[in-house]
Amino acid sequence: MTRIWFTADWHLADGAWAGRPEIQGDAYRSLGTLAESLNPGDIIIAAGDLFDTKTVTSEQLMRARELINPDNKEQADIGFLFIQGQHEYQKSVPWMEHTLFMHSDYRSRMNKGFAPCYRFGNIAECIEHEGGVRVWLMDWSLSLTLQAKLDEIGELLVQEKEKNGESFDVLVLHQTCNAVMAGTGPDRQKILTSLDFRACELGDGMIPVGFDLVVVGDTHYHTEFQLMDKGGDLVRALSPGSFAQQTIAETNTGQCFALDVSTMEIDSYELYRRPYEEITIESAVGFNALIESYINKKAPDEFDIPLVKMHIYERDGDRLKSLIKACANKAHPFVYIASEDAPEEAVMGEAAGETVEDIVKQAVTDSTASEKAKSLLLDLLSANSPDEVLKEYYQAAMK
Repeated sequence: MTRIWFTADWHLADGAWAGRPEIQGDAYRSLGTLAESLNPGDIIIAAGDLFDTKTVTSEQLMRARELINPDNKEQADIGFLFIQGQHEYQKSVPWMEHTLFMHSDYRSRMNKGFAPCYRFGNIAECIEHEGGVRVWLMDWSLSLTLQAKLDEIGELLVQEKEKNGESFDVLVLHQTCNAVMAGTGPDRQKILTSLDFRACELGDGMIPVGFDLVVVGDTHYHTEFQLMDKGGDLVRALSPGSFAQQTIAETNTGQCFALDVSTMEIDSYELYRRPYEEITIESAVGFNALIESYINKKAPDEFDIPLVKMHIYERDGDRLKSLIKACANKAHPFVYIASEDAPEEAVMGEAAGETVEDIVKQAVTDSTASEKAKSLLLDLLSANSPDEVLKEYYQAAMK
């Protein structure tokens, strides 16, 4: 049984939590979990953001390669394809030209069309041999050029179908999709509005006609949904999700998708996720009991130390210090204080929620523009609306 594994957002790094460097190794642990499920002949497709930085070390590369494709006969036939996300995106990336991820025996059998990194429009012909599957991979793109690239890949798809006949065509790209990011609830429209000018926007009516499946990275959320193509038809779409939780606001579910090329069935597979707990403390007595419970608790193994979101009835500095001390090597606490006249305040960890302005600031900060350009545009937030700032920013980024 040959499977094509659809993954995204590995963010391989020892510590990928901003401000919480003690939470380490989760992404590598998930990669190891995936490797344990691989069969000879399987192919891994990674939809961008493999690493958390543009400067990737040889140690990071080798550690990833050893997990994906160790030099042994059992896994000598594991294939690997990936695209760039915005976190690692560069026009010239030396490490992407390396073949560290592919076993030498597998690499020697590949035709000239197969490489570790694909630019948009290339066809992964290496997986046409079973099930009639073609995979098209496109690097991350700014929103101002995204539609043009999709249109061009659509023209290539038509040419391929005319030349070689119908097939099961899969489009893989690293673009945030508002259908996934907006989620549900009262903030849905606010988030949709804030995404209007985000560089990674993907919505209905943008996908070329002819694709049977779309796989999107960047959303850090495991789900299946539908996108309307340019012809008005609904296309099955997958968001594999991230390899490691990077903020307490992300879903704690770690999964990816696998396509069985013999049956064309798609299943979800579990990845590693650190244990997660949520606690509400409503009195000083409960606070003292919580501290005592952690003092008496045995320290678990490193990867079993849970993320604990704690809702505390009021700010209590002395007890809070005692709690943090008691949690050492036993829990990673994220503490929030309830308030009658204000939203819940984070006193340790991360903000409980984001405003539209927060989302805009993060979009600018994560982009590939110069530090001067980022600084100037962030200054504009005090004068203009967040959406206006983003529109100006991404227009400037294309110059």
